[in-house]
Amino acid sequence: IRELRTEKQKVYDVGNGMKRAELSMSPMCMVDKETGCFEEIDNTLVEDEEKKHIRNCKGNFDVAFACEEDDAELFSISNKTSSITVQIAQSKKKKSKFLKRKKSKDTVVSEIVAFEGLENGVDAEYSVTSCGVKENIVIKEKSKSYRYDFDLKLKNLKYEYDKENRKGISEIKHIPSFTIAT
Repeated sequence: IRELRTEKQKVYDVGNGMKRAELSMSPMCMVDKETGCFEEIDNTLVEDEEKKHIRNCKGNFDVAFACEEDDAELFSISNKTSSITVQIAQSKKKKSKFLKRKKSKDTVVSEIVAFEGLENGVDAEYSVTSCGVKENIVIKEKSKSYRYDFDLKLKNLKYEYDKENRKGISEIKHIPSFTIAT
């Protein structure tokens, strides 16, 4: 029943005057800009017309994964007023290579975007959830150090590290705060 939907609830008519509610801790629906009604979030990934980015279809925020060869940028997350762009740290003078898009075995995420060469013997996999971008660091070889540095470009955001709660970026309304481990 569309008119009873909320960000974290869907209601179904099961007959005989009974209704069943499906509740979630994470957003399942978002307000459609055109209709003003709650619609299901669609994080299916599609390539844009210029073939420069792979984007999520419809969510509370927009995600764009870089898919050009040798690009330092991995992805950006944006809403109406702010954005975060994640890049391989420029101090590394290294660029990643867009590797592939693949189906996920996870029930929460349908597709994964993978990058090769984050470091020697290390790839990165990213997927879009209703709350943000999930990152998996794929270690393929033993290493002396397992530290991976990223540069963040912030637009209309500020970085305030709260050591006790391990939170980083603030002043975000629809994009969750990121934890940056040091």
